Amino acid sequence: MTNFILKKIEGKLSQKDFEEIGFSKNYTDAMLDKSDFLKLKIFDLTVIQANILKQTALSKGCDCAIHAGCLNNSIEKTDAILFGTKTQLNLVAESLKQQQFKMSDLAKEIINAAEPLAPPQKPLIMGILNLTEDSFSDGGKYLEFDKAIYHAEEMVAQGVDIIDIGAESTRPGAEEIPSKKQIERILPILKELLKLYPNITYSVDTRSNEVAKEVLTLSKDIIINDVSGLCFDEKMVDVVVENNVKIVICHSSSIPKDMQKHTEYKNLIDDIYKFFVEKIEFLTSKGLPKEKIILDLGFGFGKTIEQNFELIKRSDEFLTLDCPILSGVSRKSFIQKTVPDGDFDNLTAAVCGELLLKGTTIFRVHNVKKTKEVLKLFEKLR
Repeated sequence: MTNFILKKIEGKLSQKDFEEIGFSKNYTDAMLDKSDFLKLKIFDLTVIQANILKQTALSKGCDCAIHAGCLNNSIEKTDAILFGTKTQLNLVAESLKQQQFKMSDLAKEIINAAEPLAPPQKPLIMGILNLTEDSFSDGGKYLEFDKAIYHAEEMVAQGVDIIDIGAESTRPGAEEIPSKKQIERILPILKELLKLYPNITYSVDTRSNEVAKEVLTLSKDIIINDVSGLCFDEKMVDVVVENNVKIVICHSSSIPKDMQKHTEYKNLIDDIYKFFVEKIEFLTSKGLPKEKIILDLGFGFGKTIEQNFELIKRSDEFLTLDCPILSGVSRKSFIQKTVPDGDFDNLTAAVCGELLLKGTTIFRVHNVKKTKEVLKLFEKLR
């Protein structure tokens, strides 16, 4: 029999872990800080900046991985991965404040990134109301006024938080629907729902500034859900900023008609991350408050099956952008092709549970009831 019993501790330590061994409560917070290494990826540093960061990190007891070419100046730019505890990274930042080459700006970003994330928000369920003929899952089912209202009533009874109304399919290969036709489909339904259920939040799924402008005449509380991420209609940003409304920015590699032909990325997660950084900076520079921005990772929008699963596994890496994350995985083809004989609503709810644990707060789904049940269970695991 061995003299010692050891256990490797996975995940984060809690205050209770230290209380159980009788550690002084006066120093628990400091010990918690030291117990969890943070990893920060920093993009596009010059060689001088990278070398300063590397040496500063080593001097404070942590480390920094940079391109080997920084040693002999054989490259111009490099990304870096900085490792350390919160205390160490703050020490690195304080030292960088005294450096040239814009390192004081980097110091501020490191301090912000080292702060713990805000407590998770209550998950919100966004129910899908497709007023379309050819959506991949329920196209044509709710085109008639009475059927659309009845389906919305069902979702309200099941506890939906947001109803997302769209009149243009964005499935792979879908053709563009004229703005006028979208407006004709959406407005009567939206007007009626605003009267029937004024306490429900509504969003409109459209890439058209004309559609957005029209629906916002009914209410400034409507969320604009632009699956193109402001890449389809250049006037959309003006409508959003002028009306000061919330907007969902979705990542997509191209328009629905050909997006599945564009699934090559230099680095999937980094490319999407940089896309969101650019969009956030663009919107805030135009005057839209950051708290009005919601990020949709774009599952199925120009991604292979493997890329969708990688995006799920690494979705928590987008939390440092400090915007709510919306996930639209409902009945997507990567789920159906992985388990072709499965119950796609059950499988969707399971994926939503995993995304909840990784920080997603808004779930766009077809089946509100099943998703709500599963998320209630997964909330206990957070």
